This record gives sequence, structure tokens and C-alpha cells, in this order.
Amino acid sequence: MKKLIDQLAWFRHKFFGNSSEKHIAEDPDQRKIDWDGLEVVPEEKAIIEKAEKELIEYECRKPVKNKQRPVRQPLPDHLRREVEVIEPEGKQDNWVRIGEEVTEILEHKPGEVYVRRIERPKYAVKQESVSPDIATDQNTEEASAIRIGSMPLLPLPRSNAGPSLLSELMMNKYYFHQPFNRQMAMFKMVGIKLPASTINGWFQGSCDLLRALYARLKEIVLKSDYIQVDESTIPVISNEKHKAQKAYLWMVRSVMNNLVFFHYDKGSRAQKVILPLLKDFQGAIQTDGYQAYSIYEQKKGVLLLGCWAHARRKFSESLKEDKTGAEYALFCGNHDAAENAAIMYSLLGCCKASDVNLREWLTDVFSKIALYNSNYDLDLADLLAHNWKKSNSCQNIPKNTH
Repeated sequence: MKKLIDQLAWFRHKFFGNSSEKHIAEDPDQRKIDWDGLEVVPEEKAIIEKAEKELIEYECRKPVKNKQRPVRQPLPDHLRREVEVIEPEGKQDNWVRIGEEVTEILEHKPGEVYVRRIERPKYAVKQESVSPDIATDQNTEEASAIRIGSMPLLPLPRSNAGPSLLSELMMNKYYFHQPFNRQMAMFKMVGIKLPASTINGWFQGSCDLLRALYARLKEIVLKSDYIQVDESTIPVISNEKHKAQKAYLWMVRSVMNNLVFFHYDKGSRAQKVILPLLKDFQGAIQTDGYQAYSIYEQKKGVLLLGCWAHARRKFSESLKEDKTGAEYALFCGNHDAAENAAIMYSLLGCCKASDVNLREWLTDVFSKIALYNSNYDLDLADLLAHNWKKSNSCQNIPKNTH
């Protein structure tokens, strides 16, 4: 079809478009050539008309795109249902049940995906409950009102993904390195078909929920007086080049608090990334020999420390010159997706550092994070792994005894 359109465009341009050769000024000494003949010979006219007819027929046959929003499919019937009934507050005997609102949320337990079925009975207040003698606009409205229990706070209100399912998806991807496409295949084997667009939407929503908690973590780390900084490579798909290219995550670790966060800025490793990130830091910064950190040698209130691993290289190079001294010397002992990855790596890295059960922590955080994000009287730091561990009786990750 593209070839047909190109041919028609060429014919139109050739025989109907402007052409400099058709408007050359006449020369009286030049023999006259009959330029006033037919612009299109019969054979060419037939080709053009045929091409136009085929193009019109093609346009009529083109399928019309369905612009309607996709309808959410019901959750599979074979999944076990856990029913949760929420009655409205202040329920009275004169309320008549007229139906219910049902919300089904997909949840996860180790080894099982199930449905949390939230049933909220709906009631109408009986009209005769109000005396005609004392009826007012207010109690008349009260008499005809509908009563229904409030929905519990959900992490992603417009989705059917529960806290435990989001927890499992994030933990499998960023701790057990199971890409979403593999997890989708695993769900499909138990009869649950989850489109990639749905999973990606849940992922983006989860990262947006955790973004404020991530920012609070950065604030706490950068308030400490001893940090370690390094850059680590991460492959990121380039929309322009349509292939993966090397980008960088900046890791900042608070040594004394055993907290860590990752910072991503369009994949850059340049000094301009670290300058605004550490502009207010006061204390000791331990880095490798990368030149971007050299500015902190002169900054007031900052002590630049070297990396032992890089210092070791210098002693390795000195083995031939001073074997005894060298051996003795401390040889003892898509860019948005990358930003989301930095959030998840940071928070899960703190869980690992504090020996916190990832599944329990994530599930609890996804259950509470919406409340914390909307109530500024609550401190998000309470949800960080090291503080959460202090205030919750959680099962630690089993240690490897082998």
C-alpha cells in the first residue's frame, strides 16, 4: 500500500505540481516546441485514476480503532475467596438492607494467590423512623439516606492489586531478580492472566507511593557525618538508539546507621550530578579515586577519605620494590524506569542491611503508605526498615548456616 501511495504522489507532483522547466522565459530566436500539448497522456491518466480509486477503497476498508477504555476482567472463579464484611458505623435496627457493594482484590500468600472479597452491605433507613410531627429538612434527608461501610485504605485505589501482591511482585523483581515477564508466565500457569500494561501500571503506582519514603531515607542518610559514595553501572534502554546503553546509579551509604540509597540522574556519571546531591553534607566522604570527587578535597567541613580497595592497588604495584612493607599494608582481612529502580534498590537494600523480612515489610508498608503520604503528622521514617524492625515483631530472614 505504501508503494501505491508513493506512486500516486509522484504522478501528482510530476503532472500537476510546479516545475521550473515549464516556466522558462521564451527566447525569440529559439525554435518553438509545442509545450502546450496534453499535460497527461491517456495512458498516464488511466494509471492515476486507478491509483486514486485503489487508495479510496483502501481507506474505506481500514479498520476503525476502538478508542474505548479496556474493561477490567473479573478475577478467576477458581481462586479461593477470603470474605471481609464491613458494616457501616452506627448500624441501627430500623435500617433495611437493600444490597451490597463488592470489591475483589488480588492478594498473595507464599505459595498461593487468592482473592480478598470485600463485602459492604448497603442499607436504607426506614421512612417511618421519623415522626411527622417533628419532621424537618434535616431528619427527612436523614430518613431517606443510604448507609454503607467505608472502603478500607488500599495502596492503589483504582486497581485490584492488594498490598501482599504488590509486595511479591517488587520483591521477586528486585531481590530475586525475576523480571515481570517471568512472573506473568508463573501467574498464567495458575490461571491468572495479567497483561504487561497492568503489571507496569502497578509498578509505576507502587514506586510513586514509595517516592516520599525514599526521599525521607535520602534526608536521613545525608544528615549523618560519615558516608561512602560510589557509582555503579546499570543498562538503560535508549529511546533514540533503541538499544541498551551503559548508565550509572550513584550509591550513598550511611556507615554508622547502616542505611543506603541509590540516586539516578539521567544515567550521568558527571561531577554535576554529585554536586547538588551532596551540597549540604558535612562530614567524612569515602570514595574511590574518581576525579569527580576531587572537589571535596578543598571544601570546608568535608573530609575526603580514600577507598581501601583502590589504595590496595598502589601497594600491589609496590610489591616488587618493597615486598615486606607492601604485603603488610590493611592485606588484612528507560530514564524513568531507572529512577524507579533506584527507589526499590534503596528501600530493599535497607531491609537487607537491617535483616528485615522483605515480604512482611513491603506488605505492611503498602498497607500504610497511603495514610502516611496524606497525613503530615506521621513521620515516614517510621516505615524505614531499621525503625520498622524496632516497633514490629517480625520474623527475620533466615541466615545461611552452610
